[in-house]
Amino acid sequence: MKRLGRDAAELTALADHLFAHGLVLVLEMLAGLLAGMYDPSGHGKPLFAFLAVVAETERQNIGESPLEGLGTAARPQGQARRPAVITAMRRTSRSCATTAG
Repeated sequence: MKRLGRDAAELTALADHLFAHGLVLVLEMLAGLLAGMYDPSGHGKPLFAFLAVVAETERQNIGESPLEGLGTAARPQGQARRPAVITAMRRTSRSCATTAG
């Protein structure tokens, strides 16, 4: 459904427009508890509205994911790198071990 429209209002308007012009848009659930065919202009209208909102939310999440990645990449270099394998404490203990031996 997310490919049919940008948001829930647009999807609902599309279904109403198609119905007004004599075309029937049918939702078909292939499996599960809701298996069957649903007409968004009739008894399937609440299901269609719910799925339209889910598609809108998913579309918004897809747009936010790259922004989160860009925010992570823009951090100062000290925060974005992996933690150092050899810490300051290990360096001092290693230097003490080499001087003692």
